[in-house]
Amino acid sequence: MQARDIMTTSIQSVESGAKVSEIMRLMAEKMIRSIVVKPRDTHDMLGVVSVRDVVNKVLARGLDPKKVAAADVATKPLFCVKGEMDVQHLMSLMQNYNIARVFVTDGGEIVGVVALMDFIKASVKGFKKR
Repeated sequence: MQARDIMTTSIQSVESGAKVSEIMRLMAEKMIRSIVVKPRDTHDMLGVVSVRDVVNKVLARGLDPKKVAAADVATKPLFCVKGEMDVQHLMSLMQNYNIARVFVTDGGEIVGVVALMDFIKASVKGFKKR
């Protein structure tokens, strides 16, 4: 099984200046746990804001989510793999580096994301087939 077989393909993104309050609203509305943050300019890179980032970098510090920009709390760089990567290898990488989600690329473009929950979903599907 490969990363592309278990990835989620609906990726949400926001501009770097989007406020964390907007990200929180999108996460609740779309029932997702992370959002890609677009680069500020050509010298910047993609980032990701997760629920954990919102809690640890904004709420726990008493900051106002309506005033904090996505780029200021985004985790960078993204951890990316190709869709052909073997799932077992991917699981080992995520465990060894304590990564909750990796982005799947094809031709330099993000085409999906694999999060810990995707491994669970794939396992459940495997059990149902037996």
